[in-house]
Amino acid sequence: MIGVNTKWLGSTRKDIVKFVRLKLITQNAKSTREQNSVLLNVYKLIKRGKMKEETKLASNRCEELRIAVTEFHQEHPEIWILFCKFALEKIDQGHKYYGAKSVMERVRWETPAGGKAPKINNNFVSFYSRRFAEAFPEHINFFRTRIQTSQSSPPRGKPDEPAGGWVS
Repeated sequence: MIGVNTKWLGSTRKDIVKFVRLKLITQNAKSTREQNSVLLNVYKLIKRGKMKEETKLASNRCEELRIAVTEFHQEHPEIWILFCKFALEKIDQGHKYYGAKSVMERVRWETPAGGKAPKINNNFVSFYSRRFAEAFPEHINFFRTRIQTSQSSPPRGKPDEPAGGWVS
């Protein structure tokens, strides 16, 4: 993870580029194009005021998503509660396996409409299913999971919308 302190960076693009480029090089970014893409996105976010004081930049796509899921979870803990409730309902109904995406669609259905419900990114579903397996070890195989291919993907350098997230 790259920690960016916007107080230290100041407001000039030159400082931001210098700092982030140094960090990306040390973390073996695959190409100059990827480095430049991340730098441009970081600069835009800082200028728009969308990057917080101590923003974490990830070294791969999986870390980026994990950060987004963590922020989302902190803002909307009710989503996790509903996810667990509906998953446990399916277990009580006798299901040995079930789809995390189906559970999340039920969460979407049950949350209030009219623009007040949080927008749940589809990329977050796998993190919720892994979190469920950690929280309920007796149901570790209820959601089938695969290896996260995002671990070998480069970061995009911008947060997913809506910003949110947690761990897996």
